[in-house]
Amino acid sequence: MHGTAVAIPAGPLSTATGSVWMTCTGPLGLTFTIAQVNTWSIASTAVNSISLHFAGSGCSFNVTGSANATYNSTTQVFKFAPIVGSGAVLTVSSLSGCFGIIHNGDAEQFAGSYQL
Repeated sequence: MHGTAVAIPAGPLSTATGSVWMTCTGPLGLTFTIAQVNTWSIASTAVNSISLHFAGSGCSFNVTGSANATYNSTTQVFKFAPIVGSGAVLTVSSLSGCFGIIHNGDAEQFAGSYQL
């Protein structure tokens, strides 16, 4: 028997009302400024209600959805880590420009570890 279990958070553990993004580089070396658009809901296995606006030279778009995450209370490390099949998806919308390398509907992933 094979399968995948997905934990569904009971509710938000916290919220994030703002974030600071530094040095975001995309395909072809495009650089972006990023703005958090709304308040994110942080649960035990995911960050939900993500909405970001990316703006660069000749390219702008929004990314919305959710991303898998874990928190290790011993090391105090918060980690974004994509899990295939989890249902946590970030999607590109409101695209302008971008030289045909980013498209509306593209699925994006967010990964990284942060010491809190």
